[in-house]
Amino acid sequence: MEDLDTQLSHARARTMLQVRKRLDRRKKLHDEIAEFKTILADPARTHEHAYTAKCLAKAAILDEKLSLLIQKHLRHLDLQEESLKLQFQLLDTL
Repeated sequence: MEDLDTQLSHARARTMLQVRKRLDRRKKLHDEIAEFKTILADPARTHEHAYTAKCLAKAAILDEKLSLLIQKHLRHLDLQEESLKLQFQLLDTL
């Protein structure tokens, strides 16, 4: 039973680390998106608008993918906890 708990603890820690990394990346991406929007709103920088619009579109897609990955990891954490509960219930019935 200790072994299952230890394995779950390590898996949970790895998953939480991945979530934190992706949340940090997403925060940086939101800062970049804000900068792109600032450039697009500046009429003095029209020479950069076409390139910035492309960058903004790519950043929006990346933001969506990061969001989905974070959701997946969070669901995975919930499933791990549910799995551990079921394993403990099985051990109790034996």
